[in-house]
Amino acid sequence: MTSHAPCIFGSGTGRSGGWLVTDILSVHSKVMVFTERVHFFRFVYGRYDPLTPKNVERMLHHQQLRLSVRFGVAIEVEPILAAIVKRGQLTYQTCYEEIMRWLLGTTGKTIWGEYAPMQWRSIPLFRKMFPDGKIFHIYRDVRGVFASWAKMSFMSDHLYLNIIFNWIDSINHLRRYRETFPADRYHTIKFEDIHADPEGTIGRLCAFIGVEVEPQQLQPEKWPDLFDRRYIKANVSSHDRKTYYGFHRKLSENWRSALKPWQLAIVEFLAREQLEAMGYSCSEQYNARDLHEGLKILTAHPLLFKHFQILLATGEGTQTLPNDPADPRNWSAGDGFFDKFVDTPAYADYVANLEAMEAAVAKKYAQAS
Repeated sequence: MTSHAPCIFGSGTGRSGGWLVTDILSVHSKVMVFTERVHFFRFVYGRYDPLTPKNVERMLHHQQLRLSVRFGVAIEVEPILAAIVKRGQLTYQTCYEEIMRWLLGTTGKTIWGEYAPMQWRSIPLFRKMFPDGKIFHIYRDVRGVFASWAKMSFMSDHLYLNIIFNWIDSINHLRRYRETFPADRYHTIKFEDIHADPEGTIGRLCAFIGVEVEPQQLQPEKWPDLFDRRYIKANVSSHDRKTYYGFHRKLSENWRSALKPWQLAIVEFLAREQLEAMGYSCSEQYNARDLHEGLKILTAHPLLFKHFQILLATGEGTQTLPNDPADPRNWSAGDGFFDKFVDTPAYADYVANLEAMEAAVAKKYAQAS
């Protein structure tokens, strides 16, 4: 039986500090956390049923093509497919592990991880696949998340407001997971703590994972020379589009000058219960007119109104995004965030190569039968 390599899974809403935590962990000599690369639960899990050799090969070619055209990352289908088949059982757990094992092998490290934003509802699936795996869940003041997300979103008709319902859902699940999962398997990280107390926060994270803190993790000036550029990048602020390495307290406060009064009103109105539960104080720096404006904008869109009604009736948010993130027409251009993949020459190449790949795989298995 194949032994499992040590593994990590993390999630949180967009703009919660996932890239920063990825950077901190991936400059460690033993750890590599892949972010916005495999995204297994978004792009693979449940999409290739039944798991036949043909569908597994299709899945691997899809991953190969997406990683190549979006990020310039090359993966080899044949050795991964051979490793999956050799395991003797075609399961999503086997597919996930062998993809990550292959990627890990390109780094010379011993612990693989994946940070998958907007996938906190997949945490129980990861726990089922990897009972000994380590899981971290990042959260940030929703006002900071919202302010950053609004500046980088491609969404029209104020659909970026949906991130509020996403954040509420993330926090609701975080609170449940914290009550039910073992503390040695599930760990929460507060974005603001990383910037206010990096030494303490990184120390607790490394202890949770089971590795010693290494000096370079607290020396962001060394990170550019340590990053494996195929997989790791520094955070880019949506407020000034500058690259930031390491720890900056001001990133926790940018929302105070970025939010319009109606935006602040609607965020605090909708997320008050979760904000206070996580130790954040509401500013109350708005009036009834601001809230009325925010509610008018929110309820004008059918999807936002639906999520608003669900919140009022049940107290629940949603992990669902307004646009399908698995659809290439909704992808950003690589790690750029601010440009759309569909507007780049790579999109046409992707579509053409995808059609050719599907035809080639179909022909291969037709001949084999």
